[in-house]
Amino acid sequence: MERCPNCRARLGDTATCRRCGMELDRLLEVEKAAERLTARSVAHLAVGDPEAATDDLTQVLGLHRNPFAGALFGFAKKLAEDR
Repeated sequence: MERCPNCRARLGDTATCRRCGMELDRLLEVEKAAERLTARSVAHLAVGDPEAATDDLTQVLGLHRNPFAGALFGFAKKLAEDR
């Protein structure tokens, strides 16, 4: 996360927004969980398990929607359908 979702201020090294004071701990945890699931889905694809990758990416998109996860989901889903 580069900007505060509340006031759009650039974030520093702390888990509190310097401008509005919003606590960002939980949001940062969710973002990290989505990153871990994304990495796991790539590992699933590397070993040829697109169904498991699709399951993980469904969770990722529920936690933190981003273009990379969306594209990877489409790729994994297509691989799973073509099996």
